[in-house]
Amino acid sequence: MSPGAVSPGAVTAGAVSPGAATATALGAQREGMQREGTQREGMQRAAARGAAQRRAPGAGAWGAEQRGMREGGSASVMALGVGLALFLVAVGFQAAGAAAVARHRAGVAADLAALAGALHVAEGPAAACDRARALTVENGAVLITCAVTGTDVTVTVAVAPAGPAALVGRASASARAGPVTG
Repeated sequence: MSPGAVSPGAVTAGAVSPGAATATALGAQREGMQREGTQREGMQRAAARGAAQRRAPGAGAWGAEQRGMREGGSASVMALGVGLALFLVAVGFQAAGAAAVARHRAGVAADLAALAGALHVAEGPAAACDRARALTVENGAVLITCAVTGTDVTVTVAVAPAGPAALVGRASASARAGPVTG
């Protein structure tokens, strides 16, 4: 071998093998990541200190202790309020529905009572109104007035609605029946 030649396995002074260079680069990378992690943690701690200083005086370490004492159970009260409001809306819809049903029942009862009375008008006004009253009771209504004018029978009936709508009053309807003239 010549004096300036280097054998393939020999390492010269100052030369770095490829494996050693990779290890050195990885070590430097780890150190950089550790420094970044330390810096990130420091920034997070500083942010937490700043947030603690911005809280209102007496708010506790995180503000949860005193806030929990002041607002304890407020969700329960809110839930009860919402539940009560929904219940009242449901009762209102039920009352409106019951009033509408009572109005329709009164209209049907009045129509049928007037027709029944008109069928018996030939027997006299008393017989016509008695038949109208009987048919009104069968339909769950009350006969308020019955008038016979010639061959026409005019009736007014009332029906009490179910539920809370009954507190408002009864639904009433009038109807007239007689022979067709034309």
